[in-house]
Amino acid sequence: MHDLPYPAGRPGVGRLVSRAHPKVPASALRAALPGQDVLGWEVVHLPGHTAGQIGLRRGGVLIAADAVVGSADGAHLPRAAYNHDHAQALATLKTVAGMDLREIWPGHGGVLTAEQVQTRAGRVDR
Repeated sequence: MHDLPYPAGRPGVGRLVSRAHPKVPASALRAALPGQDVLGWEVVHLPGHTAGQIGLRRGGVLIAADAVVGSADGAHLPRAAYNHDHAQALATLKTVAGMDLREIWPGHGGVLTAEQVQTRAGRVDR
């Protein structure tokens, strides 16, 4: 699919960038469903940034993809313009904050602690 809604107000740029990346043939893809085991990791549904985004959880560690972003001052969400559904992204952040975790590995930035994500989830208006 070449349907990237960002950057905000310029969806044509997103479509152009998308077309520049090689695509995996649909025949090579398999769905990873919530609760499923993938090489010892539990699949967790983390929608918001994208509709079907998943993370992987094992032993108190969550690989969170773009459900959360790490920075020097803690956890953040991707900007609303970069989320498929920003309200869902906020709800997913709260879900992650409620998980029993010790480390969260975001798609961008450094490793986060559960406390950093919980602090960010407490400020859902931003």
